[in-house]
Amino acid sequence: MKSGAAVTDASLALNLNGNSFVSLQNGTSTLKSGRDYTLSGSTLTVKASYLSKLASGALGEEEVLTANFNSGPAWKIHVRYYNTPVLQNTSGTTSSFAIPTAFNGDQLATMEAVYATGGNAGNG
Repeated sequence: MKSGAAVTDASLALNLNGNSFVSLQNGTSTLKSGRDYTLSGSTLTVKASYLSKLASGALGEEEVLTANFNSGPAWKIHVRYYNTPVLQNTSGTTSSFAIPTAFNGDQLATMEAVYATGGNAGNG
């Protein structure tokens, strides 16, 4: 959930591999299908009305939901409240490489390097 933005439904594609979805939990509480979430085919959607209850306003992880299946491990779904990360200028050498970043509740998942004038940066 992004800080300052309206909370909206959040959808997640499930790759069930022949398994069946059983339940969605927050700790020991089981969420109610139709009220808190929906499952349409292999798309799990947590409703905005439920997510709004989790938004404390503090940046970072709000809750960890658990998706349970008839076989295999449960999936942990990390619900985060974040704002756009902010990068700061830096200088240094490759032996002390650092990118000073205020993640603002977000978590690094992927990154890309591009020149300010356009085009991909890096070797190649």
